[in-house]
Amino acid sequence: MATDLVSPETEQPQESELRYALVAAHGCTVAMSVVPYLLADGDPGVARFLASGEPLPMGVRPVIVADTTVYGSVCVERLMRF
Repeated sequence: MATDLVSPETEQPQESELRYALVAAHGCTVAMSVVPYLLADGDPGVARFLASGEPLPMGVRPVIVADTTVYGSVCVERLMRF
């Protein structure tokens, strides 16, 4: 009985490399949901929001996303302090 050897490249589907990890300073609005598409520039999977409590992956650029309001600015400041 012969077994077929499968190379590691074919075992897992190829995924595009995550370059931008987005952190929402407060909630997520419709305007904020457009940011991953703007950063991705047509390459899906390059930018995505991190889930609550998810660690920042190594080598990924963090991007804090907030509305351009006083409340959004206060949330960014609070996030940066902690």
